[in-house]
This record gives sequence, structure tokens and C-alpha cells, in this order.
Amino acid sequence: MKKSYILIFILSMLILAFILVLYRYYNKSRREYYNSFNSIQNVKTGARYELLLSQYFFDNWECAKNLEEVIPYESHDPKYESLKERYFKDFLSSRKGFINYVPLYNRLNLKREAFLIISAGIDGKINNVINEEDTIFIDEFEEKFRFYNPAGEIIPNNHLPDPDSTFHLMKLLFGKKDYIIQYIDCIELFKSQTIGTIPIHKLVDFLDKENGRIREEFFTYKGVVYNDTVINKGKYILFRSNNYRIWNKLYYDTIQEIYLGDSVAFTGEFIRIDPEKKLIHFEKCIQVPLDYKPSQ
Repeated sequence: MKKSYILIFILSMLILAFILVLYRYYNKSRREYYNSFNSIQNVKTGARYELLLSQYFFDNWECAKNLEEVIPYESHDPKYESLKERYFKDFLSSRKGFINYVPLYNRLNLKREAFLIISAGIDGKINNVINEEDTIFIDEFEEKFRFYNPAGEIIPNNHLPDPDSTFHLMKLLFGKKDYIIQYIDCIELFKSQTIGTIPIHKLVDFLDKENGRIREEFFTYKGVVYNDTVINKGKYILFRSNNYRIWNKLYYDTIQEIYLGDSVAFTGEFIRIDPEKKLIHFEKCIQVPLDYKPSQ
């Protein structure tokens, strides 16, 4: 009988010790998770993750293949690790790793036009196996991979709804998903920089007056051509308005069919204006719907 009491006492102590260890582990893990999650939110609010990545697109007109292409230093340069640690640290990674950068391809032209910034999430591990040589299309990544983000709410360039930030021990121990920090569609990001809907004849007047005072590398436009004459089609399109020729170099090799007298809207990058030759030059022009309104 005495041995039974001793055995019960020992088992009770073991159970109590296990509960105490589990409680301390739970509190420590919970505190670390909230600190890491808040760090990610602070970095995301400051757009630090996306700055270099989106700028790379605007410099090269295709998203980078990997993070190494974005960092402007060789891997043996001390500044390389410093910059990588500053911009791409994954605070939720249990292995003190970096965020997982995934370029996304446009299925029509096979260009890298969007990207995902992925964290390990609450379980601390990257669970979706994505290799650098994989071609992931924009229209399929939600179906191919598992994420903690609410289904159906992963919208490009918007503040993504975060996964339930409440700490769950079961997810910590057995979670098999990842967390999308940001989803950036660079084409939509480019379109959103438009200064508004401007008929070509007003755009001509504006550029003519502001010639020499525009910071060309940052100026973008969205002009609607109301019944102007389309001179030719293909990689380039030429319009006439107010005795000016507006030369548009298209981002895509092909666009939807355009006929004489059509109203057409473009978003493009202003390059230069030549008052003597009456020529205005735009590049990276993308056709958009006439009723297009950028989401800013």
C-alpha cells in the first residue's frame, strides 16, 4: 500500500513537472512569437521588404530571379550580409533564416511580373518546397501551396489580411503552412503611379509647358486617346494630337486590336519631349481599360 502511495506521488510530481515545463515553454514561445510577428508588421509597414525588389523590376522590367540579383554587392563583401540581414530577415524563422522570395510568371508572356515575400510563419519552418528553377504562374500559386493567410483574400499590392495572430501551440508544433507577408504585382504597381486620366491633347499641353522641369525618370502618365489617329501598330504605336506625334513603345509585343478612331488608354513612362520636332516619347506603355482607376 505504501509503495502505491509513493508511486502515485512520483507520478503526480512528474505530471506536475511536465505541466510546469509545458507552461513555461508555452509562455516563452508565445512571447517570442508575438515579438517576431510584430517585428514583421513593423518592417512591412515601412515597405522595407519590397523596396529593393520592386525597384529591381522598374530598373530591369522583370522581377529578379532570386535575392542575390537584388543585393548590389558580391556575396564575399561584408555589406552583402549586412544588407541581406537588414532587408530580408525572417523574424519568424526558428533557424534565423531569411524570407523566401518567389518570383511569379505571367503565363502569356513568360515574364516575371510579380513576386511573393514568404515567412516561415508560426511553426518557424518553410514548408512549401519552391526551387529557384521552378516556374510559378501568377494564376496558380494559391492552389499549389499552403498558407496561413485567409483563403481568397490574397490580393496584390494591398495590405494582406494577416493570419490569426493569436498564438496556437498546436500550429507551433504541427503547423505545415507558410505566411505570405506581401504579394506584389509590379505591372499593377506601375499602373498605379499614373497621375490620372488625361486626354492626349491636354497631356500634350501639360508636357509642352513643363518641358525641362519634369524629372523624367519618375514621371508616368495615363492618357486616354479620344478619336486620335492611330498611325501604326505592333511594338510601337504612334498618335497625333495638337500637331504633336506621340510615340509609344509598348511593354508587350502585342496588344488588343486597335482601329482608326478608337479611344485607347495607356499607362507609360515619359521619356522626353522635343518641341522642335513636335515629338513626345513614352516607353513601357501598357494598354489599360478606358475606365481604369488605379487603386492607391
